[in-house]
Amino acid sequence: MSVTITVGGIDNVLANFENMKQHGVQTKALKAGAAVFKEAIEAAAPEATTYHDGSNALPVGALKSDVEIHTSKKAPFVSVGFGHYTKHVARWLEFGFRHHKVVNGKNVKNVRRAVNDTDTLVQHPFFRQAVMSTENAAVTAIEAQLTADLVKASKGEKITE
Repeated sequence: MSVTITVGGIDNVLANFENMKQHGVQTKALKAGAAVFKEAIEAAAPEATTYHDGSNALPVGALKSDVEIHTSKKAPFVSVGFGHYTKHVARWLEFGFRHHKVVNGKNVKNVRRAVNDTDTLVQHPFFRQAVMSTENAAVTAIEAQLTADLVKASKGEKITE
């Protein structure tokens, strides 16, 4: 006894595989996942409540509006993070910081003080929590985008970025 199974469409997919590579199908799918992360990070980012003229603090809403998606032209690689203007503040919030200076190669406490006259800023992790809580949704978005492009390729349709 034998069973014969015929699968159709594979030849079309293989024939269009080079077309899929040229049009950045992998990067396109990764961007779909990155968009999910970006939305979650923007929602979780803390926001300043006040801003005073002459202050060196970030303006209200600056952290939330500076989340960026970056891609690489050399490889299918996508990253989500903060822009040049706010990335240092996001790092301080995520990991905390301690004022210090280096004297003769050794760290010493600085005379400056951080918030509330202490020498540390306690971490307020939001980035890692946002990414970890939306990991499954991002994977689902990547899978959906790849599936849609594979279906297009199997039908011989043109895939666009």
